Amino acid sequence: MNIYVAVQLLNAIVALVIFCFVAFYKQKKTSHYIFMVWLLVFLGWTVNYVLWGIQTGLHNTMFFMKALMFPTCFIHITHFHFVLEFTQQTKKSRKSLFTGYILAIIFFFQNINGTLYNTIDIVSYKPFDYWPTANLNTFFLTASQVYFVSLAIKILLDNIKLASPEKKVALRIFVLSVAIGWIGGLFNWFYWYRIPIPPVGNLGVTFYMVICAYLLLRTDILLSSLVIKKTFVYTGLTVFITLIYIALIILSERFFQSLLGYTSVIAVLTAAIIISLAFNPLRHFLNKFLDKCFFGKAITELSDENLRMRGELQKSDRLKAVATLAAGMAHEIKNPLTSIRTFAEYLPDKYMDPEFREKFKRIVVDEVDRVNNIVMQLLEFSKPTPPDLKRIDLGQLIDETLSLLENNFVKTRTTVVKNYASQTTIHADRTQLKQVFINLLLNSLQAMKPEGSITISVGADGPWVLVSIEDTGCGISKNEIDHIFDPFYTTKDGGTGLGLSIVRGIMEEHGGKIEVSSVLGTGTQMKLYFPNKF
Repeated sequence: MNIYVAVQLLNAIVALVIFCFVAFYKQKKTSHYIFMVWLLVFLGWTVNYVLWGIQTGLHNTMFFMKALMFPTCFIHITHFHFVLEFTQQTKKSRKSLFTGYILAIIFFFQNINGTLYNTIDIVSYKPFDYWPTANLNTFFLTASQVYFVSLAIKILLDNIKLASPEKKVALRIFVLSVAIGWIGGLFNWFYWYRIPIPPVGNLGVTFYMVICAYLLLRTDILLSSLVIKKTFVYTGLTVFITLIYIALIILSERFFQSLLGYTSVIAVLTAAIIISLAFNPLRHFLNKFLDKCFFGKAITELSDENLRMRGELQKSDRLKAVATLAAGMAHEIKNPLTSIRTFAEYLPDKYMDPEFREKFKRIVVDEVDRVNNIVMQLLEFSKPTPPDLKRIDLGQLIDETLSLLENNFVKTRTTVVKNYASQTTIHADRTQLKQVFINLLLNSLQAMKPEGSITISVGADGPWVLVSIEDTGCGISKNEIDHIFDPFYTTKDGGTGLGLSIVRGIMEEHGGKIEVSSVLGTGTQMKLYFPNKF
């Protein structure tokens, strides 16, 4: 098997893996299905390419060449269809899409009739023994592919102009991968026109498929996290360079083997090691070049910077929660201060009254302790500590949290419905769970219009104690619901995307879990499961 056929075998394997991944992806859109169709066409092309490349006789070679050309007739137009669906331009470019499919069908029937290419003038381009030559119909097929690929790139470029800064980066990566993949794929046409340039670009097709699949399935993450976006692209390019590096080693070893005539396994391995050592500085240079182009610094420095940024964002998210807690506590502190002031004003007139002094002593001390306790809660909340597991009553803790957010409920005219079972005691960290409930309740408030409703239920569920928080808000789309717990993922202006990630982390530290269900336009339900140890 020659190196070009081996690359196509690699492409077939990658395409099959990606197809299975997309097929089993839970939340599929129309673009996913079109992408799967394109992958099937692509698989037909690569598999027949491999079968064609390993034949030795003319008859079998031409049979698989004809089989190879059937998917070739459709590979460009199904890709164009995918790009239209990906950019939501299908309706706008309906005529072009229809024309492309009509042309593909015409090419398909020409291949059946044996008129799509020249079946008589067969040439040899080593390591291929038999390669047909182009005729006028082949030229139209090639021109059709170039036209629809160019049109797809133009649509993507136009889409970039209207996109947000973050989305522009993702789309530029997509355009780059399309260009690399299709330019590499079009290299296969040179031999048809007797241009002695081998199909060395099929590795570019591998790179394109990986990038394309990731953008399709993880677009939301890419558009919300620059770090994840750049890291993946860096990894993809590094893999691409590594594949080229391996291909260069294999080709060089084959060249020296034909030149020097050695055949032993030891000699082959020795030559491969020597060549790999010779190419190693080139690989390091390319990796450093990628680091500089994408990140402006070494990847290790970027990793340290990402860790620092994550810490700062976590601190920022915690401070936001502290600010919300402080606003609620201000209302709580106001009541004891009012009591203290009232007794202080009456003190000069009723100082001689023993009953008043006793009442003054008892109430003022209690109210001062109450204020001190509130302040201590705020200080403990703002200071991250390992979970201090103690026996707590969930119903009581939720009531405390609701009282802190009482002003928020009043302003938005939100109705809170509580359904507490008799047994709601668990082992947990009081402060950390209060942060969980504040985050979830604030999310519900932000998702609802005024006069909404939040229902909080607490009760046993088998081996768990279940807390359910259900709102009547806008809901979460199916595409977003898989990503809401991902770090840095957010749909809010000014949000850090760490709130729910922190909530899940706290639940996991408590040996619990969190589940979410949502209906767009109806509401969202968060279910918190705590181990039932009582």
